[in-house]
Amino acid sequence: MEGLRASVASLDALFLRDAGLDGADPEAMVREAVDVLERKSELRLQRLAFWKQLAAQAAAGMAADAAEFAEFQEAMTPPDATDSERAFVEMSTTAEVAGVLTLSPGAAAAFISQSRKVCAMPLVAGALAAGSMSWRHAVIVADETDCLAPEGAEALVAHFFDPDAPNRARGLAPGDLVAHLFRRKVRTWRERTYPASLAIRHARCVADRRMEYRPDADGMATITLILPADTACAIWNKTTAIARGLQGPGETRTLTQLRPDTAARLLLGTHTGAAATDRSNDGQKPGGGSDPYFVDLSTVPALKADVLVTVPLFALLGITDEPADLDGYGPIPAAMARKLVADGPAVRPAGHH
Repeated sequence: MEGLRASVASLDALFLRDAGLDGADPEAMVREAVDVLERKSELRLQRLAFWKQLAAQAAAGMAADAAEFAEFQEAMTPPDATDSERAFVEMSTTAEVAGVLTLSPGAAAAFISQSRKVCAMPLVAGALAAGSMSWRHAVIVADETDCLAPEGAEALVAHFFDPDAPNRARGLAPGDLVAHLFRRKVRTWRERTYPASLAIRHARCVADRRMEYRPDADGMATITLILPADTACAIWNKTTAIARGLQGPGETRTLTQLRPDTAARLLLGTHTGAAATDRSNDGQKPGGGSDPYFVDLSTVPALKADVLVTVPLFALLGITDEPADLDGYGPIPAAMARKLVADGPAVRPAGHH
């Protein structure tokens, strides 16, 4: 509350300064060569900074209350309660939070879980309450420490948030990094410090590979493939290479449009030649009617699905399990990197160190 009051007071002062500009004597401001619009623009930027800080502090308060509410509900559950009774308490807790925050049950359950994880890390919760980073940054720490043992999670938090920690993270503070860059930085440190956890998690996640379908608006839909990183990277690179090969003076589609058209053609086409369409009819379907998504793969040479991977020398030799780096993705298990190198013709390593 102390931090919230300070942020609100700072915002209030900026609003008063803005109101002062509106009520100032125009002639006096002209004499002093005051640019009102420039002053107002500066005030808006300063206010945005405090709004951002206030949002983080509010998120810290919401997380603390959600976590404590769940703890109180559990504490009120009788010690001899059955599993079904405890499940009912958990569902009731989630429903209460969902109702107050107008969330779906799934989103409310995720928020409660994230809140409890964040609040269990005092340094992270403190940075959020101080407004020095966003709720998204805090959730990243909770997500990336979830797979670590308690001592590993404490070491990660200390590395990024404890000013007195040995070998503290260098560079920008967590809140000064864009969220996805902060996640990459945290994940890279975790994989290099605790490489065994990466191999274990990867083996578990491979079993969860899947294809997802989601209808979108305006007659569109999204297809998502959840695959091992090396396979997904190879698919992306090959699709991009084919799409680039299709570009030319007579092709009006952009590379962004050609990628999904190429992927659809590869998945749905029974063959890659021109027989699937009447080539003499300028891209018309055999039965008539234009097909704007048609891709003639017969005009593109057969391509290999190349990926670039940087492998530490000892990991390449099987002496250590230090993660390798997959270009465009990040750390991957050493076993995956060794397989990529061993496959030779299918993939090409970028080098080793």
